[in-house]
Amino acid sequence: PSPVKDISISPKTDSLLISWSRGSGNVERYQLMLMDKRILVHSNAVDKYATSYTFHGLTPGHLYNVTIVTEAAGLQNYRWKPARTTPMEVSNLKVTNGGSLTSLKAKWQRPSGNVDSYNVTLSHQGAIQESRLLAPQITETQFNDLTPGRLYHVTISCVSGELSAPKVAVGRTADLLSFAGKCTAKQACICRSLQATFSFIFCPADPLPPARFEVNKEKTTSTSLHVWWTPSSGKVSWYEVQLLDDKQKTQESQIQGRTSRNEYTFFNLTAGNKYNITITAVSGDKHSSTVYTNGSTVPSPVKDISISPKTDSLLISWSRGSGNVERYQLMLMDKRILVHSNAVDKYATSYTFHGLTPGHLYNVTIVTEAAGLQNYRWKPARTTPMEVSNLKVTNGGSLTSLKAKWQRPSGNVDSYNVTLSHQGAIQESRLLAPQITETQFNDLTPGRLYHVTISCVSGELSAPKVAVGRTVPEAVGDLEANSSGSTRSLVVSWSPPAGDWEWYRILLLNDSLTLLNITVGKEETHYVIDDVGLIPGRQYEVEVTVVSGNLKNSKRCQGRTVPLAVLHLRVKHANETSLSVMWQSPAAEWEKYITSLGDRDLIFIHKSLPKDAKEFTFTNLVPGRKYIATVTSISGDLKNSSSTKGRTGNIFYKL
Repeated sequence: PSPVKDISISPKTDSLLISWSRGSGNVERYQLMLMDKRILVHSNAVDKYATSYTFHGLTPGHLYNVTIVTEAAGLQNYRWKPARTTPMEVSNLKVTNGGSLTSLKAKWQRPSGNVDSYNVTLSHQGAIQESRLLAPQITETQFNDLTPGRLYHVTISCVSGELSAPKVAVGRTADLLSFAGKCTAKQACICRSLQATFSFIFCPADPLPPARFEVNKEKTTSTSLHVWWTPSSGKVSWYEVQLLDDKQKTQESQIQGRTSRNEYTFFNLTAGNKYNITITAVSGDKHSSTVYTNGSTVPSPVKDISISPKTDSLLISWSRGSGNVERYQLMLMDKRILVHSNAVDKYATSYTFHGLTPGHLYNVTIVTEAAGLQNYRWKPARTTPMEVSNLKVTNGGSLTSLKAKWQRPSGNVDSYNVTLSHQGAIQESRLLAPQITETQFNDLTPGRLYHVTISCVSGELSAPKVAVGRTVPEAVGDLEANSSGSTRSLVVSWSPPAGDWEWYRILLLNDSLTLLNITVGKEETHYVIDDVGLIPGRQYEVEVTVVSGNLKNSKRCQGRTVPLAVLHLRVKHANETSLSVMWQSPAAEWEKYITSLGDRDLIFIHKSLPKDAKEFTFTNLVPGRKYIATVTSISGDLKNSSSTKGRTGNIFYKL
């Protein structure tokens, strides 16, 4: 049967809605199985019209495997897909300032189910200010260097695989009482000191540079750098912001001092590159001192990751991303445990991990490193499973069944996909659990050659192993060897067997001596044995063997040629009341003689004689009567006769 198509998963925290499209051809029913790390959790059969099914009572954030088995005409086919339930949200999320002007603390309780990590973001008016990834055992975090009196949104997203469940809470830093202050030029140092903490204090001296000028790493990308600064004290007409690459100015911008926008983004930069950024506050014709900072664009991740698996290794290939690269760090993870790690130079485009477990699922991460920053891409990668070993297919002497036995290979095996085929056409298919190492196929055709394929399945990969087996051919039916009245030949006839065969072999045996050994085509149903010097009256054994490949099935019968009649039968002597007949033995085989004497059509003397007899006298006959004497050679149930005529003498009386 055709497998289902277009499997889709609609997850909830404790259930999975599985939907699919029907394949072509006939379907009798679908079997749905939910596996948890090779353990069957749920299994249910639905009718052929169903296109969806829901598994309930599941663990939030947990990864399962869904298998849909299509059944029809005694055969099966299947498709599978990984499916993860949605993780639960955190509970009791609270955001507090603890009386602080510049910090907020978020606390929560871990939800039930599986959680890989927490993705925590702090945002203001829709713009993300900070983002961090926390381990699942952490249940609190603090944000520092915040703006007094500002309202922030804190989002805690429970991450499980590719799914997440966000929970949002708001919090505000503590307020300062707003005040306006002025200071004279002589008080500039005091003013500047206050301004470094309280940005709303105005100093009328020469424009001061921004107290803080930094690169926002959270908003840095492969092609852009985002800088921000605190407003300068005093009157500022504009800020001059410059980007320098190797001390060469590449970009420059002026931002009006009156605007509340104290940030700027440089675009169209080179990935993985280091830059210097300067800012100068300008008031009329006066310039503040220049403040410097530096930053690096994130290196571009690699592209086009491809996996070439073998049983114990993984060849990882990739294409280089744009921009600068210093080196690549390759990591192979097994369920979050680092198995292998190695660094390669920036010119490498492939790497091979060796010494791996066959059929095992790993995660490959390629980290691009440049300018002190990293970027990465990851991809699941599975080694090819091993083939089964010692696969043997035997018939056990059966005409209609074959048994396949094998040994489980090393490494991981999810299941075995077993198929029985004949001349390329699949006759039967079945999916077996990995602990099973034998299976039997019944109701097969006698004498037929079958191919049995055992495919070790691990995830989306499989390793097939093929062996052949042949059922025993059926013997011929209605086997007979008949003389058909001949003394020198036998006609062997039979009815053809059911199933497959290639030809017949015919043997003619006399005791332990083989007189004939001949092959005839499968279309024949009889054969005449002659010209081999058969002896009349002898019993022979005939064997007809049905041959299919290297297997055969034989059947025997017995057949006898007709015996020869006696030779030179004549009347030896006759008188008034008796007749003596004599003969010569034929060159043949016989068991005994039957002698009979008849008068016209009436036989009134019938006598059995041993095989060595050569004459016989009939007595108490009627004088002067004409008789017919017959001697019959007997061999088994066959006979042959010879006859002669004679007359008894007349009686003469003296007068």
